[in-house]
Amino acid sequence: MDDISRSGEQQEATAVAGEAARRKRALRTSLRAERAATSHRAVDEDALLAAHADAVMDLLDGIPRPTVAAFDPTATEPDVRRLVRALLDRGSRVLLPVQSGDGGLAGGHGPTEHASVDWATWDGRAPLVAASVRGFGAEPTSERLGADALAQVDLVLAPALAVDLSGTRLGHGGGYYDRALAHSRGSTVVAVVHPWEVLAARALPREAHDRPAHVALTTQGLLRLG
Repeated sequence: MDDISRSGEQQEATAVAGEAARRKRALRTSLRAERAATSHRAVDEDALLAAHADAVMDLLDGIPRPTVAAFDPTATEPDVRRLVRALLDRGSRVLLPVQSGDGGLAGGHGPTEHASVDWATWDGRAPLVAASVRGFGAEPTSERLGADALAQVDLVLAPALAVDLSGTRLGHGGGYYDRALAHSRGSTVVAVVHPWEVLAARALPREAHDRPAHVALTTQGLLRLG
């Protein structure tokens, strides 16, 4: 391949990536607006999600004492707190994210490209503390395990603004979970969204760094993706 051809391909790839990034920004704006405008928290949403705890455990194929990476939800995210407790009751070890790195936010909605995530265990009893940055749920105060703790995780409950039937997950825009999921290549990734945020296949743009989800979880149940 000559230099001119290579340069042309690089320019085309850059243009495609730029268009994907623009589409993602527009989608995030509309999805956030819909969350803000919708009375999204159904009555007993936490109980509806917790009712699927056995189905979530079934994804683990009988692994004894599995390790699950979860999250503490913000006000607009699905309320998984009761589900997480149900997974603990079923013998799971639970990790929750702890913000690290520079802690900067991208547009006030997520970390900058330099921010990273650490992980710490949570037993369901120890109090959680408010995150040091906006856009994140409360955090455990137990010993930090490092970003690569996800390498030992069996299942990841990942927050998302939307997920499509082909498995593409749209996060908050900082690459926070894509970087975290790079450490968990053997894990089952479950995107946790509201029912209306499960979109048609290939509705969301996917870039090379995007880590796909295997399953969607809503109050209505689990849905295999891909």
